[in-house]
Amino acid sequence: MPQKGLLILKYTYGEDGRLLKLEIYGKERNDQMFEKLYLTYNCAYMMTDSGYVVEQTSSDLDKNKTEYVLDKKGRVIRVIDRDEEDRYIPGDNGQRYRIGDFYYSYTDSGYTKLHCMRTDFCTKTDFVFDKKGRLKKEIVYKRTGENQWDLYDSYEYFYFYQDGNPYSNIKVGKASGRVYSTEDAAVVETEQIVDVAVYTFGGQQIERRRIGAGTTRIPLPAGFYIITLGGTGHKVIVK
Repeated sequence: MPQKGLLILKYTYGEDGRLLKLEIYGKERNDQMFEKLYLTYNCAYMMTDSGYVVEQTSSDLDKNKTEYVLDKKGRVIRVIDRDEEDRYIPGDNGQRYRIGDFYYSYTDSGYTKLHCMRTDFCTKTDFVFDKKGRLKKEIVYKRTGENQWDLYDSYEYFYFYQDGNPYSNIKVGKASGRVYSTEDAAVVETEQIVDVAVYTFGGQQIERRRIGAGTTRIPLPAGFYIITLGGTGHKVIVK
């Protein structure tokens, strides 16, 4: 791959909409675009009783195989890495979770993705969409025990028209960070410098500051608050 410059990914699809080939080109500075092909991935599909298997072969002969399990509506409910050994941990309600796999479930407003990266680290993410089908919120939970999931992180998305023109491209903003309460305070964790504002549930701003990356404790009396990170709101109850 080029040390400096631009990577260009070219995708080729079949008539059924499935990915057949991925080509990765490199454009060095002052070079012509598509001058050098660095890597190619070819995809082959095999149908199963419950979905399909994709075998991906790269031009350097590296192979990987992934199985997709579908429900009766054709939605993906499980993604299985067939190159990994079978390692399971006890799941919720008598289930088992295979390390490395992805599990999906669906609601009227979105879906949930469950993934165990290690035997001691599983996450569950709720994806919530608005009435126009746009992603509105991601809420990430970390598993702390059987049927026990604690809030780990959250993201909220907002959409607006560029320059107020409804015919321009829609921009999407993402504000990341974790906000939670402790006794007599709210705690903000973020990986970047961000403007923080604290509001009562009645809409009155009681504090505003710019904080750096890391963990910041904001002393507050008991009550309900909305804390915004870069304009994205998080509800907090301080006891």
